[in-house]
Amino acid sequence: TVKDASGNVGTLSAVINSVDPTIPRFDASLLPNFPTTATEGEAISFEVVVFDDYDDNATLRVHWDLQPGKDTDGNGVLKDDPDRVGLNPSITFASPGLQEIVVTVFDNSNNSANYAFSIDIAAAPTSSSSPSFAIIALLVALVIGGVGLLGFRTIQRNRGLNLLIEKGLSREEAHAHMAGVAQQSKLGFFSKPEDYAGVDMGEPVSQEERRAAQAQAEMEAIYGSSNQADVNAGFAPQAAQVSMSPASNQAAAEAAAMFND
Repeated sequence: TVKDASGNVGTLSAVINSVDPTIPRFDASLLPNFPTTATEGEAISFEVVVFDDYDDNATLRVHWDLQPGKDTDGNGVLKDDPDRVGLNPSITFASPGLQEIVVTVFDNSNNSANYAFSIDIAAAPTSSSSPSFAIIALLVALVIGGVGLLGFRTIQRNRGLNLLIEKGLSREEAHAHMAGVAQQSKLGFFSKPEDYAGVDMGEPVSQEERRAAQAQAEMEAIYGSSNQADVNAGFAPQAAQVSMSPASNQAAAEAAAMFND
């Protein structure tokens, strides 16, 4: 303001803006201590210390941008979004992979400095007690148990087959006999070899014994039974008696019945 001797007054006003030329900064000694690896779902702690020569340190703002390629706050700058804020945030990543992070410090004049780094997130280990693992283990146990039962049943059947072969049946006859036994009786997984062989259903008879019994029946039908009394038996020498097995006797009876029919 200026005034002359006559009292005239002249004024001039101007606006002076105070500009903060300083840039906030990080304590560089802490930045290399940031973790570089972590596990999916693990909480990771970070810490920074910031300074400014003009503004009070307590007024400085710190943003942690977890998606540097995306402007989530819409201010036109990709790498300064406040996905996390503060000096020591805890961050958890829900998916594995390399995660890029940019931390930025602002002063009251919006002067800023940033630091970019990355952290490698590993996939979380699969828990051995998860339901899927338990189901798989159960299925494996069932399969192994089923195979074991089938193997046991096969062994018992083979033993039954050998029993029949030891009694004089051929392998084909033994198989045919066991097929008939299977149709007439209920055989389970824990049946014994004797059950498969049908021991309790009568003595098995081989085809050779059946033919011999049939021939004997035919001879007896023609010449009479050897058990009939001979009037001259007292004057004839004693003939050797041929003993027959129960199976042969059974086959002979069946053959005689067929012949008489």
